[in-house]
This record gives sequence, C-alpha cells and structure tokens, in this order.
Amino acid sequence: MIARAFLRPSPITIFDEATASLDSGSEQLVAEAIDKIKGNRTVIIVAHRLETVKNADDIYFIQDGKATGNDTHKELIENHLLHRQYVKEQLLEFI
Repeated sequence: MIARAFLRPSPITIFDEATASLDSGSEQLVAEAIDKIKGNRTVIIVAHRLETVKNADDIYFIQDGKATGNDTHKELIENHLLHRQYVKEQLLEFI
C-alpha cells in the first residue's frame, strides 16, 4: 500500500496509522523508506507511535482534539511535557 501511494503523481500523500500493525523493526524500515522516497511531495503522517514521525520536518502534537505543540521532535522533547513523556514510554531514546 505504501509503495503504491508513491507511484501516483500527487503533491500530497496522507498516511493514517500506516505502521500501526507493524512490529517496531518493520515500522522503522517503513519510516526510513518514506523519508527516502518522498521527494518534493508533502507527506502527512498520522501516528500514535513516535518512531514513525520522529524524523519529520514538522510535528503537530494533538491532545484532546487540539494542537498543543508544533515543532521538530528534538524541540518537542525539550519543550512539550507530554511529548517527552511519550518518548520515555515508547523507549525511543534516553532522556
């Protein structure tokens, strides 16, 4: 499904929980593949697991239906308490 999405000549591609059913190793491979093949298109990824979006140029953290944070992964770790807490829970990196 993900490969087919990139075969279509579209300026925007949206993935909604595209890696939710994958194990963490496969999820990381898919995230890396998306980074490599996205080209000049805008890719919007909706995800609960942060591994999928941690390399994104811009992350919107949605809490109770509202964007409570908007920045890079690194900046959100430093400035957004709940994002930092999710990183710890998902064991993405040591903080």
